[in-house]
Amino acid sequence: MMSEYNIVDFGAVSDGETVNTIAIQGAVDAASAAGGGVVKVPAGTYVTGSIVMKNHVQIDLEHGSTILGSTDLADYPQVELPEYKFQKALGPLCALFYAEKAENIALTGSGTLDGRGGAFETQGTDLEMRPRNIQFISCKRVKVSGLTLRNSGMWMQHYNDCEDVLVENINVYNHANANNDMIDIDSCRRFVLNNMIGDTDDDGITIKSTGPAPCKDVAISNCVVHAHCNAIKIGTETTSHFENITISNITISPSRNPKVHFGLENGISGLSLEMVDGGLIDGITVDNITMDGVEVPFFIRIGKRGRAYFTDAPPVGVGGIKRVSISNVMIRNAGKTGSSITGQPGHTIEDLYMSNIRLFAKGGVTEMPEVKVEDLPLDYPEGTMFGTLPALGMYIKHAENVFMNGVTIGADAEDVRPAFYVEDVSTLRIHELNLRKVGQAVQECEGSNSNIQIDLV
Repeated sequence: MMSEYNIVDFGAVSDGETVNTIAIQGAVDAASAAGGGVVKVPAGTYVTGSIVMKNHVQIDLEHGSTILGSTDLADYPQVELPEYKFQKALGPLCALFYAEKAENIALTGSGTLDGRGGAFETQGTDLEMRPRNIQFISCKRVKVSGLTLRNSGMWMQHYNDCEDVLVENINVYNHANANNDMIDIDSCRRFVLNNMIGDTDDDGITIKSTGPAPCKDVAISNCVVHAHCNAIKIGTETTSHFENITISNITISPSRNPKVHFGLENGISGLSLEMVDGGLIDGITVDNITMDGVEVPFFIRIGKRGRAYFTDAPPVGVGGIKRVSISNVMIRNAGKTGSSITGQPGHTIEDLYMSNIRLFAKGGVTEMPEVKVEDLPLDYPEGTMFGTLPALGMYIKHAENVFMNGVTIGADAEDVRPAFYVEDVSTLRIHELNLRKVGQAVQECEGSNSNIQIDLV
């Protein structure tokens, strides 16, 4: 049995005012020096600045305990990471709970971490010095379980270049500041996220790669996501590859908080796959998803923005998306924008498989939108970037080998747009397409020479 180290025994005071950084860090250091142990946070409210996690230490927040982040930025030392190739992406940074190259660490219990992030000034960029609640870099064997996470100064939790991570049974509410992502899984290997309930101003479940290591062997399941931006997103930072990722059993609906820093009150996109800074998506499975009220159900995008996320990075090429499977998706009350699947000339989205898709949009567009949709290779990728699309269901451009089976496209109000609008698609096969209040199945752009086969029910 691991030894326990109660923070009160190290001088922590539960008055909601005293800054207890020295006391809590002292308990962590003592546990680590002994070869490992459990740092206990008893019931009460404790204020602290940045705590550095150490090898073989578990911090356990007992029932009724709350850790409040200090509102003084001086209590969060800025960390420079000169040896890390992704330093440029992270900038100098700070966090309420920070770890670098630590092993066998854990944050557990039934208590609350409240960063009080609204106290920190927003400078207009996500690289400004606003504390994250959790920032773990190049760590191994990590567990975060049972906690309520609230009000980060920036991203709620950022796991960068970590291995063997389990995040489970957490509740997240992040509406304190700009850039309030729910969770960022960045260049990690063997990562499990399970049973998360979250409500966030910015993106929800976000998978990135800001370094040379791939984001690989990731399993995400059983989550409830409310977001003002993208509920599930791969990108935008995509330096390396994304392989063997499964996302299943997710419900998506608008945020309960009507105040919007970024995005839309009802949320921008349900599922976004965005490769605009190099990198490759290869082998992604998405299954059993429900969406209610999002503006754009699907946004799948190859761009050529070409950001380099670390110093001395090689030239960034055009990324790719291939071998993606999306199945068993129910969508209600989708906005008027429409979904898009768009590559670039000479850089197509390949081998996309979609089955049992039920997409019901609000509809009501009475005049056909501008048919010419520009490629916009350098623009920031966002589901609304093209404006209202000429398809109620999906606009598909620069793609090959797109196969769909069992698809329903419907509108609550009559809509003049076709279910699909297609341009430069080498092969599109749709088996068992069912239309509701949609007059035309597919319209092809003049001169696009696409290869299309539709089987209407």
